[in-house]
Amino acid sequence: MLQVRGGFSNYGSPFKTGLNDAQMKTFSAGLGYRSKDFYLDAAFAWSKSSSDYYLYGTENVIVNPVKNDFDYYNLMFTFGYRFD
Repeated sequence: MLQVRGGFSNYGSPFKTGLNDAQMKTFSAGLGYRSKDFYLDAAFAWSKSSSDYYLYGTENVIVNPVKNDFDYYNLMFTFGYRFD
């Protein structure tokens, strides 16, 4: 039996203040095959986030932040065999 899947996740900001958002979004897709004795699965996930980095964090010094954009790519394979 051939199986197809897809997914999306949205992780909120890990920071308490509104100064830096840094939320992460992940998109994923997968393809699998399952039989009576074994299964094969391949999946791809792409995560994207963006955050601002402030070198100095005092109230008296105002600086422009550095914007950091992050892209993470994961390719995963699974093989399983059923022992009876």
